Amino acid sequence: MSRTYRATIRCSYVDGTLAQPSLHYQTDLQGAQSEPDPSDVAGEIWAHIGSLFASVTHVGVTINELVVSEEVLKPNIGVTGAILINSLGVMPMSAEDLPRELVGIINIHSGAATRSGRGYMTLVSPGAELYTANRFWTQQYKTGGDQLASVLHQSLSIGAVNPSDIHPVVYSRKRHQAGLTPYTFRVQSAAFNERPKWRRSRGTTP
Repeated sequence: MSRTYRATIRCSYVDGTLAQPSLHYQTDLQGAQSEPDPSDVAGEIWAHIGSLFASVTHVGVTINELVVSEEVLKPNIGVTGAILINSLGVMPMSAEDLPRELVGIINIHSGAATRSGRGYMTLVSPGAELYTANRFWTQQYKTGGDQLASVLHQSLSIGAVNPSDIHPVVYSRKRHQAGLTPYTFRVQSAAFNERPKWRRSRGTTP
């Protein structure tokens, strides 16, 4: 057995507007190994990507927590875990003059020749126009996006004794609901998209 987790990085602006980038990971158990605690999974994911994610998140955004939620079908109830972060992004920004809806995207690919084997991660808007030029991201922002993308295919290990592996995956909710297997696909590569994308939901305040 294994668990598939949606790992959501919960971020917020001072006015309450939310940004919640997410990725998927799946445990890989061998023999008598037991499932790691979900909060330990959250902690290991943040330890792996946290500093790189903060580097593409501007100083006007608070990174609140990373929450992992098991992907299950109703009426099942999955397990959850979290790690509290409560720190500001570190990317410089003198003025927020770029729409929050204009975001960076990291395209995520598996080795599967199917649309279900492709996914993406939506970053927080960089906030400032200085990070755009001629409808592309500037090299400064792209470098940070490239560095984050470069680690998203890497597997993690939890536990000093009989450690458990956790692999990044692309998850297909549609295939899961249809009872098709596989519904997860191991991530092979990820690439930062140099073109800004518009996400209307990033401008809403709950």
